[in-house]
Amino acid sequence: LGVPVFYADAVAKDQYRDPHLIQLLEDHLKMSLTDTHGALDKKALAQRIFSDSKAREWVNGLIHPRVKHAFKAWQDSLNQPAYVLREAAILIESGAYRDCRAILVITAPENQRIQRVMKRDGLSEQEVLKRLQSQWNDEQRLRFATHTLSNPNGEDIAPKVLALHRQFLELAQNP
Repeated sequence: LGVPVFYADAVAKDQYRDPHLIQLLEDHLKMSLTDTHGALDKKALAQRIFSDSKAREWVNGLIHPRVKHAFKAWQDSLNQPAYVLREAAILIESGAYRDCRAILVITAPENQRIQRVMKRDGLSEQEVLKRLQSQWNDEQRLRFATHTLSNPNGEDIAPKVLALHRQFLELAQNP
């Protein structure tokens, strides 16, 4: 539909390539987080932050401002589209929702989400469940939603997406 999409999770993951950030993480968490090539050992970091809520909060405090800055720079680089989408797994938990005029929460059965993440990221079911437990559940997210979309069983949701697109265009034209 030609709508620019900012993938916050991909931008967040990209932040972990910064050697300065890796050093900050190692210093604060008091553990080695680099592999034999000097890159971040993502598994080691994930094990730590998904088993230590204080460590996760501290890491999020480093990453979320960087992602927010990247979003602003990305948005400023665009040629004034009608609207943009900011896709983020933890849009609400991170506080990024405050900059949004509309919030779309997409739901799917939990077992389907688990299978999708396992396939996409090569994680075990236990690893996915640990991550999901650190995030808000659908009921919590839905309290913030201005729009919802259900995606059960891989059904064709194109008509629903087109209807939302029309609503977002109308919202953009009538601030």
